[in-house]
Amino acid sequence: MTPIGTITAATMPSEELATGTTSLKNLRIGRWLGVVALTLTLGVLSLPTNVSAQTPPEEAHSFIQALAAQAIEALDPATGTLQEREGRVRLLLSENLDLERMGRFALASNWKKAKPDQRMEYMKLFSEFVLSTYSRQLGGYTGQTLNVVGAEKLTKRDALVSTEIHQASGPPIAAAWRVRKFKNGDFKILDVVFEKLSMVQAQQEQFMSIASRDGVDGVIQMLRLKLTKYGAQS
Repeated sequence: MTPIGTITAATMPSEELATGTTSLKNLRIGRWLGVVALTLTLGVLSLPTNVSAQTPPEEAHSFIQALAAQAIEALDPATGTLQEREGRVRLLLSENLDLERMGRFALASNWKKAKPDQRMEYMKLFSEFVLSTYSRQLGGYTGQTLNVVGAEKLTKRDALVSTEIHQASGPPIAAAWRVRKFKNGDFKILDVVFEKLSMVQAQQEQFMSIASRDGVDGVIQMLRLKLTKYGAQS
C-alpha cells in the first residue's frame, strides 16, 4: 500500500494533486459514493480494448485525486445553476466511467443471450440511465473530506485506490476504487467497493432477477420506464 500525504481543497492546483486530502465541498457523501459505486468487478469482462499491461498504483491514485478535484469544481454552487452543475457532472461521469463494461457486467450471462438489436437498445438506455441518475443526484452536496490513504496492484491489469470519506459526525467510510489504465493513456473507473459492498454486483443482481422473469426485454422496459419518469420530473 502506498502511503499518501495531505492536501486541502484550498490548495489543489493540478500540480498538487499527487497526494493528499481533498475537501469535498458541496458533496453529500451518499450520493458521491453512488456515482463512483456504479463500477465494480468489471475487470472480469474480456472486451476488445486498448488495455495496457498494468495500471501503476501511483498513477491510479493521481487519477482519483484529480477526479475529486474536478468534482469539487463542477459542483460548486457559485459556478452556476443546478442544471448547469448537473450538466458538468454528466460530462465528468461520461468521461471517467467505463459504461460499456458496466452495462455488460450488469446484464451478466443475459448479454450473450441478447439479440444485436436488444444489445444496442439496452446499452443506449443503460448509459443514459447511469448518467441521468447520478448527474441528477449530485446537485446538493455539503462539505465532506475524501482522504486517499493508499494505492496497490489489484490484478494483472488493475489497481485499487483506497480512500476514507469523513463526515461531520460518525466514523469514516471506507471506499476502494478499481481503476484501469488504457494504452491511449486514459484511466477509467471500473469499480468501487463501498464498505466491502460491490455496487455494480448489486446492480447485476437486480437485472438478473428481472431477466429471469421477463428476459432482456424486461430489463430494457425497466430502464425505459425509469428514464420516462426522470423526463416527467424535469
